[in-house]
Amino acid sequence: MQPIFDFHCHPTFKPARAANDKTGRLPDPDLWRERWRRKKETYLVVTKFEQELTYTSQIHLDAAAKGGVFCQMVSFYPLERGFIQPDRREINVRILRLLLNFTNLLAFITGYDRSEIRGLKEKKRSYFEDLIADYRNLLQGQGDNDYNSEGYTYQVVNDYDTLTTLRQANEQKTIAMIISVEGVQAFAPDILDQRGRVVDMVREEAKGSSYFKQFREQFIENILEAKTTWEHPPFIITLGHHFYNHVCGHAESLVGFIKQILDQTGYIHGQSYFHLPITPFGSQVVANLLRRDHRSKPVRRILVDTKHMSVAARLQYHKIVAERKKDHGDDIPIVQTHTALAGRKSMQKAVDHGGAIRSSEISNPELNNDDINLFDDELIDIIRSDGLFGIMLDEKRLLNAKVLPKLARSNTIPDMKTFKQRKKILKKENVRLFKAETKIRWTLNASSPAYKKAMAAIEAQKKAREQQLIEPLKPVFLGILFTQFFHIARVVEAASGLPDTAAWDHICIGSDYEGVINPVDIYPQASCLSTLYTDLTGFWQKNISASPGNPFAHYTFGLDPDTIVKKILWDNAMDFLRKYFHDDYLVHGRKG
Repeated sequence: MQPIFDFHCHPTFKPARAANDKTGRLPDPDLWRERWRRKKETYLVVTKFEQELTYTSQIHLDAAAKGGVFCQMVSFYPLERGFIQPDRREINVRILRLLLNFTNLLAFITGYDRSEIRGLKEKKRSYFEDLIADYRNLLQGQGDNDYNSEGYTYQVVNDYDTLTTLRQANEQKTIAMIISVEGVQAFAPDILDQRGRVVDMVREEAKGSSYFKQFREQFIENILEAKTTWEHPPFIITLGHHFYNHVCGHAESLVGFIKQILDQTGYIHGQSYFHLPITPFGSQVVANLLRRDHRSKPVRRILVDTKHMSVAARLQYHKIVAERKKDHGDDIPIVQTHTALAGRKSMQKAVDHGGAIRSSEISNPELNNDDINLFDDELIDIIRSDGLFGIMLDEKRLLNAKVLPKLARSNTIPDMKTFKQRKKILKKENVRLFKAETKIRWTLNASSPAYKKAMAAIEAQKKAREQQLIEPLKPVFLGILFTQFFHIARVVEAASGLPDTAAWDHICIGSDYEGVINPVDIYPQASCLSTLYTDLTGFWQKNISASPGNPFAHYTFGLDPDTIVKKILWDNAMDFLRKYFHDDYLVHGRKG
């Protein structure tokens, strides 16, 4: 099986906050089993919203092993309080929240236990305390086969050499995990007032109070604690996420129904969160993440992931990287672990225009032009810095919804009504088969005749699903992925000073599975990625290589499709880790 590297996923997200159904343990060290969203946890079913959710665990480790996802950048994410305590004040939204029973709805969305949602709302733990709990839970389950019926295990690794040794010794039975963190606010402390209440830091920042000074100091200390005392310090951390965190502005990320009940907007020092650059405190955070010493002792640097940052903040970080390269010879790769292409030309012009999308700045109208996605010049900066970016499998990020009807019709699906019907039927069938297979795996002995018979029946049903439901949809969704790939190739070819083949050297997969996404329907779970290699090479052969005069054939730049697909799924990531994931670089600044 072709191995896959996932640059960004959350296999620990649900186990950290949902008790084991059998043992009641919380957090649950069992990262292997399937988990289900429970409809009964919300008494008002919002049909449109439900259709955007996947009811199964998207990357529990049984699914990852089956899909060949043998190396994962595991991203810890203590849930932001913006989800727990929305800022909206509009009467209609407040009433809607009451109707929905917000605690139950959030449990439904995240897969968390309701008791955990209530505990987060009551601020019983700080972000940093949650982060430490997630870290310890991950370490507790490694190397333990008791949770998996087929002998798989996982191991947290600290460097490229350990990863390659692990792969050589136990290639198909051990999943290698590298630690990352989504949202640097995960290191934030809770500062208490004289009455023992958690202080609102947005207000204190605006006032420049002593409380905010204490917050800043403890925040930095928490980062340094992870760098100096953790056995496995994070390799990469995103500066921003969905809500303001005192470090930088964030891009608008919430859409649809959830956008109506949660508020990402706001202002600090007269600037909108969506247009705010890196703050003065954020500059201190960046410096402490990137530094390679602490109290005259060497420590590992932590790379910055620019996903979720506002365009202004991303542009500022790119300038920081360029200045450190020019002034100190410091090679810092720019990375975005889970993203898609915006089809927009210039970050600076987006900043100049206040985020407005102008038609003259659109380079590809088929892409999702939201500014959370990668701009063309941003893509070039990543490549010039020798960085890496992961294409995510979130349907809403990958394509401009306005062109989806055209794409569907061009692939023998007569109309959007038929397309949506097929998507809905496929989602239901996916859930049914996931449930059935999970029950077999956890109730029957893997070596028994009954297990083999039951699994054979499941495989037969999967083949029927493949022929009847997935195959008609595959050209649409694979076409969406290739729209991303070939936009990258066009942009790189047009750039000066880069070899054309560089277009294929810096892409990987960053699924964002379990990141509350709406995954593409043909890959709703990591187990389905077992066909990704053959799907991509097959689509390329059928639709590009076998089509005389196809303009996209030019963008291989002399590479064969098999080589390109392997680079995207595995080789590019391994090359990136070979250069940067070791003490020679992280401590001493020497690329591999």
